Amino acid sequence: MNLENIHSKLAVKKLRIMEYFGVAFDVFRVILKENKLFVVFAFLIIGARIIMSGLEYKYTIDIDYYNISGEQFEIIATLKKVFDALNFVIFIITVIFSGYFHRVIALKIENRENEMDLKDFFLKMLNLIGLIVFGEVILVILGFLGMFGAIIAMFCIVMTLCLSVGIFLYFEAYYIRDIGLLDLADYSLKLCDKNRFRKIFPTIVFEIGAIGVYYAILQIFITDVSVVSVKILISVVLVIILTFIGIYTYALNTVIFLNVEYDYFKNHKDSQFNFKNVDKIEGNPQVLNRFLSRNKDENTSKSDENK
Repeated sequence: MNLENIHSKLAVKKLRIMEYFGVAFDVFRVILKENKLFVVFAFLIIGARIIMSGLEYKYTIDIDYYNISGEQFEIIATLKKVFDALNFVIFIITVIFSGYFHRVIALKIENRENEMDLKDFFLKMLNLIGLIVFGEVILVILGFLGMFGAIIAMFCIVMTLCLSVGIFLYFEAYYIRDIGLLDLADYSLKLCDKNRFRKIFPTIVFEIGAIGVYYAILQIFITDVSVVSVKILISVVLVIILTFIGIYTYALNTVIFLNVEYDYFKNHKDSQFNFKNVDKIEGNPQVLNRFLSRNKDENTSKSDENK
């Protein structure tokens, strides 16, 4: 199945949850075939993040298990902070890559790859990164407030998770469409209407798998293996598996979002959402936004006839 057929399948009707897995796999195969550079980059990012997390995790275990103190403690504590900072930088790169990958997949499905606006995309990513950095600074400050700060930090984390599931479940809209963070909350809530489970269930399935592989790799860092080459080989294989899971999850999330969005606009043809750089067809409020149409010229002519 090519991407043109996938687009048609997503636009015709709302798919069943199990159908998403098959459609996403078709997209996944196309990505592996046509976007090998993305696959390699994803492997490098995931590998780098796991290495940083693994080293940080190992040093934390060493400090607690071996009861390290004195000068050796200071050295390990400093290294741990360095790895923690590098891990955060890699996380930011992951956020940018994730957003870009979601947008690329959506544009490929909609046959609009030539409409990628890198300037607009990176401005949106800067806004998102600014918000993430602000949150990280707050957590660091709370870390200096002892038990009270830890309780507040835990509350903030729980609230963030609740907002993610309750309001920003269809966050892909921010990556794919020309919409700001404030409007995203309202738009995502509208998409969530009767569509929460179809997004939550597939996400949980693959998140559990990804977390399982991730922690399996971390355990390798703290496990004494006599043959180093075996340790490296197992780690590389697991990172490859985690990379495939990540790419497939991107495809799955994009497929679900597009299908839900197409269905939403079918039932809300007079929606007031205005996306930047999207030309609405004047004179006919019943016509969908241009990004939902593969035949803009045809729709425009029909609109002129109705006038």
